[in-house]
Amino acid sequence: MEVERKSGSHFYGETGRTFRTDAFRFTESSYEAKQRMPKHEHELPHFCLLLQGEYEETLGARSIARRGPSSLLYLPAGFPHEEHHFARGRHFMIEVDAAHVEMIECHVESPLRLPPDEPVLFAHKAYQEYLRPQADSGFILDGFALVLFGYLHREHRLLSGAQPAWVKRAKRMLDEEYAIQWSLADLAEAVGIDAHLLSTSFARWFGTTPGEYLRLRRMRLACQMIANGRALSEVSLAIGFGDQAHFTRMFRNYLGITPLDYVRVVRGERMKISA
Repeated sequence: MEVERKSGSHFYGETGRTFRTDAFRFTESSYEAKQRMPKHEHELPHFCLLLQGEYEETLGARSIARRGPSSLLYLPAGFPHEEHHFARGRHFMIEVDAAHVEMIECHVESPLRLPPDEPVLFAHKAYQEYLRPQADSGFILDGFALVLFGYLHREHRLLSGAQPAWVKRAKRMLDEEYAIQWSLADLAEAVGIDAHLLSTSFARWFGTTPGEYLRLRRMRLACQMIANGRALSEVSLAIGFGDQAHFTRMFRNYLGITPLDYVRVVRGERMKISA
């Protein structure tokens, strides 16, 4: 089957305006329910933020689970994929201009879904700037896009390293059993390793201690649940915080805004700036 190649700022669906900066292109597109996109590839590498809707995307020969609101995917240039949209949806694309691909070092060769915390927050902020452009918006949007590439390369390094099996197991346990009140000793015993070695090795591979990673994992899950419309009280309990005030403090410490502000961001509302 022939693969169609989409040139810069051209997407399936109904494409809105493109805002160009020195190094990037920002475009919104919308899709109808039950709309299918044939296998195609893009001339330019780009991030895709799902603003609304739900769809399944097949990348190469591998099928990815359904993507929901606030998921953020990086797609390298020339990578074939196809989409099946289950509901009306909107995407926000951040492309690298062809003249700047090498300068920005777009060397991640496989699609990569970014964590639903700081990267998604910056992508939503970029979308808000795109919607309401001002005289300095080009400067602001270039900064947001470069931050996303920083997160992309960090996530790629974490996923591509040859990690010991017990480090992978420890991470998987924190990812899957995030509501448990873990201690370092309990986690070390569960993976069969010395607590000191676990802590130092975990920090080497993931850039943080197991305890900090667990908190970040909970914040990431909170972002996903908020984007899917779950009530803040429900989110707080689901991720292991019995006290919603404690949850709010932790969320603000990690993302710089309150959970309620994050709700406003993903809904496209203006945030209330608090001291």
